[in-house]
Amino acid sequence: MATHINRGIRDGQFWRDTPLSIGVYEGKTGTEVARLQLSGKWGIALFPDGKLITVIAREPGKKGEILPTVHIHEVSSGRRLASIIHDHIKKGRRQFLEAGCGASFTPDGKYLIASSGVTKVWRIGA
Repeated sequence: MATHINRGIRDGQFWRDTPLSIGVYEGKTGTEVARLQLSGKWGIALFPDGKLITVIAREPGKKGEILPTVHIHEVSSGRRLASIIHDHIKKGRRQFLEAGCGASFTPDGKYLIASSGVTKVWRIGA
């Protein structure tokens, strides 16, 4: 099994106006496997075999709430396969802080663990 590395990439000079992308690299050689036109600004996690990647987003909800959402994409095409809303964070002073979310796959690739104020474990596949 190959080891993969991912990183966020910003093209351009000014961070506010530049498009974001995610680079996925083969760990032994440093060869770029894929460059995905996705924003990994709130967090990313790579599946153990390098075929899937999660991207965490802060989606807008009703009445000003934030929905920390984990999107699962296929690395080879960038196609979104699934999305999981992790939580509903009500509008308020601490909203931005409380909307933080991280995700990782278990080493066997059977589960996705997403954690914010609460931790949830999601089964991957059938």
